Amino acid sequence: AGLIIQHRLINNLARRILIIVPASLLHQWLVEMLRRFNLHFSIFDEQRCLASHAPQPFSSEQLILCSQEFFSRHPHRQKQALHSEWDMVIVDEAHHLHWREQAPSPEYQFIEQLGRISPSLILLTATPEQMGKKSHFARLRLLDPDRFFNFEAFLQEERGFQPLAQAAKRLLAGEALDDRLQSSLKKRLEHDNIDVLLKRIDSGDQADSAVQELLAILIDHHGTGRILFRNSRKTVQGFPGRKLHSYPLQPVQDDNESTPRRPSGLHDDPRSAWLVDTMRQLAPEKALLICKRGETAMQLAQVLKNHAGIQTAVFHEGMSIIARDRAAAFFADPDSKARLLMCSEIGSEGRNFQFLRHLILYDLPDNPDLLQQRIGRLDRIGQKQVIQLHVPYILETPQHLLQQWYDRGLNAFRENCSAAQRVYELQKDELLSLMEHYRQAEIDTFIDETRQLVKKIDRELHEGRDLLLELHSCRKEIAHSLIEQIIDLEKTTAFWPYMERLFDCHGVDVEFHSPGCHILQPGNHLRLEHFPELPEDGMTITIDRHTALAREDMQFLTWEHPLVTAAMDLVLSSETGNACISVVRHEHLQAGQYLLETLFVVECSAPPKLQTNRFLPAIPIRILTDQQGNDLTDQIDHQSLAATTSLTDTSPFQEFIASQQPQIDAMLKFAANSAELRKNKLVTGSSKIMLDSLGKEIKRLQRLQKINPNIKPEEIQHLQDIARTSLENMQASKIRLDAIRLIIVL
Repeated sequence: AGLIIQHRLINNLARRILIIVPASLLHQWLVEMLRRFNLHFSIFDEQRCLASHAPQPFSSEQLILCSQEFFSRHPHRQKQALHSEWDMVIVDEAHHLHWREQAPSPEYQFIEQLGRISPSLILLTATPEQMGKKSHFARLRLLDPDRFFNFEAFLQEERGFQPLAQAAKRLLAGEALDDRLQSSLKKRLEHDNIDVLLKRIDSGDQADSAVQELLAILIDHHGTGRILFRNSRKTVQGFPGRKLHSYPLQPVQDDNESTPRRPSGLHDDPRSAWLVDTMRQLAPEKALLICKRGETAMQLAQVLKNHAGIQTAVFHEGMSIIARDRAAAFFADPDSKARLLMCSEIGSEGRNFQFLRHLILYDLPDNPDLLQQRIGRLDRIGQKQVIQLHVPYILETPQHLLQQWYDRGLNAFRENCSAAQRVYELQKDELLSLMEHYRQAEIDTFIDETRQLVKKIDRELHEGRDLLLELHSCRKEIAHSLIEQIIDLEKTTAFWPYMERLFDCHGVDVEFHSPGCHILQPGNHLRLEHFPELPEDGMTITIDRHTALAREDMQFLTWEHPLVTAAMDLVLSSETGNACISVVRHEHLQAGQYLLETLFVVECSAPPKLQTNRFLPAIPIRILTDQQGNDLTDQIDHQSLAATTSLTDTSPFQEFIASQQPQIDAMLKFAANSAELRKNKLVTGSSKIMLDSLGKEIKRLQRLQKINPNIKPEEIQHLQDIARTSLENMQASKIRLDAIRLIIVL
């Protein structure tokens, strides 16, 4: 979602964005949008709305983050949100939007209304079908109510795609297609090359390419994938392994007591002593500890410091966001002596600790979603080590029950259990009852039921898996190509030297911090009252992606970072350097002559939604003209005309320029004519690329429409309108004189 938001903001395709999430995820979204994308969202709650004293509080900000509970508790805020203009609405945990055909929930109806007034709607869920087919259909209905209008029709359509999915499965497995599947493909696809492709699949030398081509056609004809993308851990891959270390501990028992008692505090909790011993054994490695309450985290930190001299950092909900950042940064610093970060449950939200491999689950939550959130702080794409999960528990206590349920029932420690949340909802009451009265025989029966439920739900999910959808959602060839482009771009050495020169020109002090990292501060000779996006107390930045992932206290500076784009806007909007005089020596130019070097910019004033800059960006056109009106642009490059003498006194040249004004005007007119000719050639080439690109997509949709009713005529007409309007705007492009230099040859 962050990638999509940032792309649309950078390309001026969106300005006002509303994100709606569960209250427990507000902080995570706020932090992730800020740290990963430098997007400053504002959290709106009832207190914020009342403080604004405005009849329409949502008009005060462009990027707004709200909780679902906020809108549920204050229906009048729903009305205000519906009367605001939104370019995009994002809803997280969308499976919580309950829907029944005759009685949709108020929360569902609110999102449905938002979807009607917003051109873009994104629904996010990690459990797409675990709440049942109807819940899945209800979300698709929010995205496209015209197509998903009837649940039975939806099920029938899904059944119609089964032969295609079976064919795809066999093709991927390298198996032959029987006559029934071949007949289904020919009937369903009606593609000119189907017979040829099927014959090529049977031939050895062309089989692989034919399989890939046929899979691409199958995916292309699959309508649901055009609005639905689903990636599973199995499909994406790249996740680390997990290893469980369980530690059964004997409960504290007084001499005069016949039965064990539950600990009343850390002083008689055997897990405290266990933690001290474990940290000594893990030395010198660092670890993350997560527990339910912030009070427990603070007390444990004191125990480790006083009894073992182990330095820790603490992270809990009672701290400010800045204090949490400092604690996390202190712990993440390789030179820090802190070996353990003590987190309350909030530590399992949003933060990335994949540089660790040890996770201590001091206590276990009774909700499997929370357990997966905790493990997810380390279990992330990019984690290179096997995650070591350390789970201490006191025998015959609720924690002992939870340990068995997660381990033997759900296998949630070693693997990500897709069925876990659905099982929890079905067994919640019985689980809570067993936690009150520990009886091992009943627990064993309960865990057997859990295993059977997991198998049943996994089987349903597997049967409901849409192979074509998964293939469409993770196109690995395209993904790897994009990754290679990003890596190649980051390998170029142009970025940081450019930024250093830019900072130097504007008076920003740059101090070396460590390899690839620098400290930026407003200097004493800052040319501006305030350098955009640079705080008064400065910032620490890195240009290395791996460092940025490990050090969340550092800003990752890239070409699209707000500080960089704002700084480039400073350069482009400033008149400094737009006109100058240079004295040069050049072996191919006669002494005593002068030339005029000009830079024109091609400007296409098209609406941002057309995205004509994909085909015709603001390209500079350089023209070099001599006194005789000759175009020397292609003969003499810009680099060879570097000034050889620094002009401290330009007054002698002013009289010379005044005397040569008619000649200079004629040269400038010639340059403008030459730039216009080059612009026309550029526009013609760019227009052809645009028409070819959009024309190919239009023809594809027209072909698909014949066999796929999900392709609406409005979609095709929309693309045709874009192509026509883009062509008109591109052909109306103008050139603008951006810079001029008078060159005198010695």
